[in-house]
Amino acid sequence: MTKLFSSDWHLNHKNILTYCNRQFDSIKDMEETFFNNFENIFKCGDVFYFLGDFAFANKRQVCTYLDRLYDIGVRDLIFVCGNHDKPNSRVIADHKVVGWFGDRKLISIPYRMVLDHYPMYSWYNSHRGSYMLHGHCHGNLLTKTNPIKHSVDVGIDSAYRLFGEYRPFTEGDVLKVMDLFTAYDSDYFSIWDRWKEQNLK
Repeated sequence: MTKLFSSDWHLNHKNILTYCNRQFDSIKDMEETFFNNFENIFKCGDVFYFLGDFAFANKRQVCTYLDRLYDIGVRDLIFVCGNHDKPNSRVIADHKVVGWFGDRKLISIPYRMVLDHYPMYSWYNSHRGSYMLHGHCHGNLLTKTNPIKHSVDVGIDSAYRLFGEYRPFTEGDVLKVMDLFTAYDSDYFSIWDRWKEQNLK
């Protein structure tokens, strides 16, 4: 059993293809790729933490998307609400979701990680080495001007920039990124270049 992390899929959101320069011809292609890539990584018993902005859709459509995850085998889905989930927050909370946390609620898991939809400059135990996992920024903080140490945007667009494919982050992915932050703490603004050099060969 491992932990998987993702956010900001924006299912059924046509304009997201333009906003985030997603490499798809249609929303249908995007959705199929997201679910297929998730299924390729997911193993029975894995826990999936989704950090907000799941879909731009009505309640019936949201249920259909959640059923798709359930059909893949997801039984432990921990959902942190994003700003675009609010209209469907109740249906998400009631539909096959093991843990539900409303907007800006924080949870801690092993390795002292704090999860939220939004990035923060300071979070629970950040002064003691805890890590921050977030979404919302669509990979835009993965630049050399990123000022937030010990935090990772685990959104789907961030995954594409780091790994070259639209997929969830594994626990191992998160720890590798955090190790890089620690190893090059004194040379912080070159972290992104070093990550690409080591992982995108």
